[in-house]
Order: sequence, then structure tokens, then C-alpha cells
Amino acid sequence: MHRRVPEICLKHGLNQAVAFRFLDDVEKSVRFIRQATYAERENEALARIQSRDPDDWPVVATALALDLPIWTEDRDFFGCGVATWITNTVEIYLAT
Repeated sequence: MHRRVPEICLKHGLNQAVAFRFLDDVEKSVRFIRQATYAERENEALARIQSRDPDDWPVVATALALDLPIWTEDRDFFGCGVATWITNTVEIYLAT
């Protein structure tokens, strides 16, 4: 899961040890979804995201399978037919 952390840290000048500790803490609060949960929605998800970034299909498929929005700053998801939330909107929602 953390295979891209060194690359991202280098690109943004972040401390890798701090990033790994942060991700370890996040993993304590995040529920991981098994591929079987979203695999049946692969074709539909690919059709929705194909023109932007087909590698993102598992996120779209999971959102479709669980009927949930996507929290992202990645514009590739905008217009895929799944509700998307950006961070400042999530912050406003959580503050109420």
C-alpha cells in the first residue's frame, strides 16, 4: 500500500518516516474493502472513468458498489456519475 510514499515524499520535500507514521495511524481508522466487494462493477466503472484515468476504476467501482461519494481533489473523478466531495466541503460538513 505504501509503495509510492518515497516517491511522493521526495517530490514534495516530506519526511518519509513522518509520512509512514501518519499512514500507519490512518490505517487504524480506515476500513479496507475486499476486491470481491467491487469487482462486479469493474466494467461500469471503467466506462465512467476510462477517458480520464482508467487506473482509478477501483475507486469508482467501490463507490458504486457501496453507494458512497468519493472524497478527492483529483479532477479525474469529476463527471464520472458518482458524487464527489473535496476537502473543504468535507470540513464544512463535519463542522456542522
